[in-house]
Amino acid sequence: MYIWHSCPFDFSVAITDRGQPQNREQKNVSSAGNIRNRAVWPTWVTTTILSISTYQSTYDKLIELYNWRNFAIVSNANGNSFFPFFATYIYQHLSRISNYQISIFSIDNTSRPVNFPNILQNISTLSRVVLYFGDTASLCQFMTAAGSQNMTSGDYVYLAFLPVRFFSSDYRSWTAAKPGTEEVTKEAFKSVLIIETDPYASLQENVKDLFRIWNRRSHDVYNFTYNVSESLNPHPASTYSAMMIMAEVLNELHESSNPDTWQSGTRLARYFLNRTFSLRTGDITIGESGERIPTMVVSQTDVDSEEMIIKLMQDPATGRLVLTKPISWPSGQWPVLNEPICGFRGDAVACQKQPDFSMIYGPVLGTASCFVLVLAIVFRRRTSPTEMLERTSWWLLETDFMSWKTSQQTVDDDPAA
Repeated sequence: MYIWHSCPFDFSVAITDRGQPQNREQKNVSSAGNIRNRAVWPTWVTTTILSISTYQSTYDKLIELYNWRNFAIVSNANGNSFFPFFATYIYQHLSRISNYQISIFSIDNTSRPVNFPNILQNISTLSRVVLYFGDTASLCQFMTAAGSQNMTSGDYVYLAFLPVRFFSSDYRSWTAAKPGTEEVTKEAFKSVLIIETDPYASLQENVKDLFRIWNRRSHDVYNFTYNVSESLNPHPASTYSAMMIMAEVLNELHESSNPDTWQSGTRLARYFLNRTFSLRTGDITIGESGERIPTMVVSQTDVDSEEMIIKLMQDPATGRLVLTKPISWPSGQWPVLNEPICGFRGDAVACQKQPDFSMIYGPVLGTASCFVLVLAIVFRRRTSPTEMLERTSWWLLETDFMSWKTSQQTVDDDPAA
């Protein structure tokens, strides 16, 4: 953070490469409210891509685009403190909207293993839209558990917040799965959409030249060596941007010779707001709140090619999300519905337990058979010998055999006679 202060005038400007102040200043920010409040923080300007207001806007636009109203937020309390901080921020933001229903779950495995099946069971009764805040390792564990619970076939969508690819050890997160679960995890990631800053904004050739210089300096001065496939930490670029936009504004003021501006840090800070600066690291846009507005994208993993494919891109100027490629969804039905899979009352037809007819028909048929047998026995016992004799015909003889002539002829014709 860079603070420029000059007395006796009220001239102090804070330009930082981080989104939130640290330590004592962070406590002051928390007590005074969000730094986007210009009445409280009139001279705060930041060049970091970790922009709270932009991330919030991306979530708002994505939710509005697909008309979702019910959400389950899952926050990983371990690791980077930014994730639980932003999860709470989003929870409070969405809770203020009257027609939204939000539930939040915290994952903390520092003392004991996390009961993922229990969390996922609770989620299934609340929503199909899960907002996940945590690093890739914890996301891998969560998605593996979801796959094991049959919750990754396309009925649910998992919106993972991983703002900078540098902070993610491996975006092919299924590679970190436990042995024997790789295929389950890999299949589960088909249901994940990742909200991140545009990873290709820093791939221009002039930016690459700067990155190579910073890479060498990291090694020579600080004895830190980046891996071959590792992205450059975004903070050097943010620090560079902070210094360069300050230099550009001061040069403009020097040429204008306006003494009133130099005597007020509040007026000086206004020269940074709602403005785009063209630098060697690319265009840097500072919004009305003093935060940088990075280009946000929504990406999806192609698990077969192991590539991240941008599906939605947010226009920094308008904030509108634009579909760049169709979203490939496991079930083919996109977007997912805005209600729990068993309905809000848990009485959806698809979730009704079908009766086991074998358990019903077996006793019924057995009882019926016994009843028929008993009736037969009773009926037989109640029938008189005379009635039984009348119902048989063994004793009836044909009329020809009862005639005397016929009987005599038969005797006479007998050769033995």
